[in-house]
Amino acid sequence: MVGVAIALVIHYVPYWNDAKAARSDAQQLVARVRAVGLNVTRGQLDDLQSQLDDLDAGLAPFRSLLSDDPLVGIARGLPLLKDQVQGGSAIVGAADDLINAGRIALGLGDRFVAMRDAALRPRARG
Repeated sequence: MVGVAIALVIHYVPYWNDAKAARSDAQQLVARVRAVGLNVTRGQLDDLQSQLDDLDAGLAPFRSLLSDDPLVGIARGLPLLKDQVQGGSAIVGAADDLINAGRIALGLGDRFVAMRDAALRPRARG
């Protein structure tokens, strides 16, 4: 029994560490977005897109864990654990929604930068 518990800890503890890292990455991304403002540059948008992509990739193991792990599947059916598993699924779903919203916002930011740059570009006299 102790061996099983040790194996479970070895298997699942890395997810805990990855979750803390993803949370920290998300907080840093939010801080950078708030700091950008209307003077955003294309380079800043590219950096933010890269950070968003990294955050999305960092969530992939959790998506896989919640959908593919057989023990999580069993836990989903147990009265004492199903709420935690459903809560985890809800959190990952909310994170996916926020990532999608971030992609939309960055797309709008890209259009804003393009329009601003076009408006500031000297026009040819004709």
